[in-house]
Amino acid sequence: MFNHHDIIRDSCMLHGPLAHHGYDWWWHSFTAQDAETGEDKPFFIEFYVCNPALAEEEPVLGQLPENRAAGKKPSYLMVKAGTWHLG
Repeated sequence: MFNHHDIIRDSCMLHGPLAHHGYDWWWHSFTAQDAETGEDKPFFIEFYVCNPALAEEEPVLGQLPENRAAGKKPSYLMVKAGTWHLG
């Protein structure tokens, strides 16, 4: 019931003007068990898409001075994975 695949719902949500001037950000949180200790360990995978309709051959990172000087808007995909330190 919860693992229903839906290609429309699972696709990038940036359409129309937002594909040229927008971003989409989503993440998934998980819990795994340490193979040695059996301890539960939370972790995440995060996705960030910025201006996908402006994509070039190489990612454009808008904060770089040369891209700003050229008037280029950022366009890239970032994937990040990590854990939280629970102390």
